[in-house]
Amino acid sequence: MTLNEAHEPALAVEDVETLGAMLKVDEGIRARVYLDSLGIETIGVGRNLRDVGLSQDEIDYLLANDIERCVREIRQHRTTRAAWDASDTNRRLVLANMCFNLGISRLLKFRKTLEAWSRKDWARVSVEMLDSKWADQVGNRAKRLSGMVRRGTLGVTYQVARTAQRAEHGGGLGA
Repeated sequence: MTLNEAHEPALAVEDVETLGAMLKVDEGIRARVYLDSLGIETIGVGRNLRDVGLSQDEIDYLLANDIERCVREIRQHRTTRAAWDASDTNRRLVLANMCFNLGISRLLKFRKTLEAWSRKDWARVSVEMLDSKWADQVGNRAKRLSGMVRRGTLGVTYQVARTAQRAEHGGGLGA
């Protein structure tokens, strides 16, 4: 390889687009994980999850999209919107965390919790959160989140994680 070849782009932008179109035809496009012809978990356009996996940038991109989806879904439903509107930032983070974990359809089943939330009855919200099958399933996560709702402050575990993420990414998710 010559010095000039080392500094030239491997493919022009239009060639990358053409290759992308070719691969979509040959590999197909799948939004859900499937087993390829060798039994390897694959997703998207032939992404081999076992051997290639995801880069940190891809993980951050997916997470940012999932967070955006959760917040949008919360704001689209009357009961979760009322809880959202009644909340300060830390309690909104809890609601979004629960939506991320449960999905909006399961979160909507927390009727007593959401009713208390919309009334800003934080003690009742905390009790209702812990008095659920979900709390049994997620254990310490439910305890941390119910404590955040009760106190209205970011828990220590989350403060440490946020600080570490900022140090690692230079400021935030995907930065």
